[in-house]
Amino acid sequence: MVRKTKEEALETRRRILEAATAEFDKRSWKEVTLEDVASAAGVTRGAVYWHFTGKECLFNAVCEATPLPAELIDAGVDAWCGDDPLGHFREACLAILAEASSADGAAEVYGAPSNREELIDPAGSLLLRHRASVERSRRSLQQVLRAAIDKGQLPEKLDTELSARLLHGIVAGLLGDWLLNPGSFELAAEGERALDAALVMLKAPSLR
Repeated sequence: MVRKTKEEALETRRRILEAATAEFDKRSWKEVTLEDVASAAGVTRGAVYWHFTGKECLFNAVCEATPLPAELIDAGVDAWCGDDPLGHFREACLAILAEASSADGAAEVYGAPSNREELIDPAGSLLLRHRASVERSRRSLQQVLRAAIDKGQLPEKLDTELSARLLHGIVAGLLGDWLLNPGSFELAAEGERALDAALVMLKAPSLR
């Protein structure tokens, strides 16, 4: 009985999060009410309150379940392996762009203009999370670049810090532009072209 009750509670929480994600995708999270979420999830308002103390708590839970662009980059490139670090980086980034533009990707949460404002709100928890994720992803990129240098794929004197910023700017910039107007361009296709151009640029003398 206890196990069943726990499983039912987890299922209810999952339904609430899915409903909230869909509602936040339609309009600003500030305009969505807990009644809207409860109705969409097929539960009572009390059930929503049982799992989440308020709408801000619910919004934060949805955001935590939806990686920020920089978090996607960090997760994709952090665990490089084998003799082809640059190849791994390229494939990881293409997978990131494909995931972000998928039906259940980042656009559902961060696509709404007022939701994106939370990323730059000095009083918001998302800004701190965003800053931390950017720094982590840049460090991960530097690790990949150093590995590529060790494998002879890049010049020994490459400025890895500058190069990491360049690569991060390209991927995060594409993601950010696409989220401003999801579907306005082919994110994965243009991302592939931009990445291939960037990998060529890494060998330029100015980056050494």
